[in-house]
Amino acid sequence: MADISFEIKNHIKSYKNWPNEGDIFRDLTDIYRHSEITQKCVNRLYERYINSNLTHIAVLEARAFILGSMLAARLNLPLILIRKPHKMAGELLHSQNDSHTRALQMHKNACNEQDNVLIFDDLIAAGKSTMGAINLINQTGANIFEVACLVCLPDLKGVQNIGTLNVPVFNLCAYEGI
Repeated sequence: MADISFEIKNHIKSYKNWPNEGDIFRDLTDIYRHSEITQKCVNRLYERYINSNLTHIAVLEARAFILGSMLAARLNLPLILIRKPHKMAGELLHSQNDSHTRALQMHKNACNEQDNVLIFDDLIAAGKSTMGAINLINQTGANIFEVACLVCLPDLKGVQNIGTLNVPVFNLCAYEGI
């Protein structure tokens, strides 16, 4: 499996002091504007999961919907959409909203205790959204195979925070430096 982290880093734009003074925003949009890098990312994820026993891929709103749906289609797996509150109708599960977890929701019947779910997000920073997704999948009784992301920001300790829940994390690129 080829390492594509250098190519990914070359397509990340950094904006200092956005959205707040002192922040550095890592914009992944350029990755999606170049179909060859987008396809390489999907191919790398496909190679990792083709021989796994996954039954579902859960994706977090909104950019993760892009690569996550491409991967799910390629693996011929159902996609679970995890969204912010008030964006879905029907019977829903809700994640807790506290200092460690972002409030999210998903359909109650999206998966069950017989399923093996990959959670995918485009970027893991502090990990609050991912931890909210873990909370939702845990409510169904499904097994979480792993969390995968395109990019993680190790300095913000999201992967470390997720690790406290005993869920492994895989990333295509670790972008150091706050």
